[in-house]
Amino acid sequence: MSLTTYTTPAEVRAVLGVGATELSDTAVLLPANGLHIDLALEDIDAGVGTLFATVGAIAENTRTKQQQRYYDLVRMFASYAVGKVLVATLPLFSVKSITDGRADFERNVDYYKDLREDLDGIYITLKERVSNSYAALVAGFTPEVREAFIHVQLSPLATDPVTNNA
Repeated sequence: MSLTTYTTPAEVRAVLGVGATELSDTAVLLPANGLHIDLALEDIDAGVGTLFATVGAIAENTRTKQQQRYYDLVRMFASYAVGKVLVATLPLFSVKSITDGRADFERNVDYYKDLREDLDGIYITLKERVSNSYAALVAGFTPEVREAFIHVQLSPLATDPVTNNA
């Protein structure tokens, strides 16, 4: 589907914290970005996009609370999915400095590195939320459970507490 089915260029720019000068509508609306959203949704389940279209066809004031939550989460997830792709290329074509003769704005060099890490975390959280919301609406779908790793490291004591020897 088209990117505008799920989100807008303005919403994608908001996720990235950039303006239209730095990231044009044309760049955001490239067909590859719409395809990326479709693939990201299919990674959750093949029916996620279809259910989104079905819920979107329901008048907003008649949607159930679960349907509205699902619709909103998919829209937000789509913005972050595109933002996650675009942040990798932004340093290549975005401006570093903007000036109007009186005021100027210069972007921090590490801005995109920090943003990339933040987007990854938000993307994963939203993917889980979309999956759980989809599971609440579709009988028989079981969301993927992410494993949590706990790292433990042993550090021997400098002295034996019983004998007080090293």
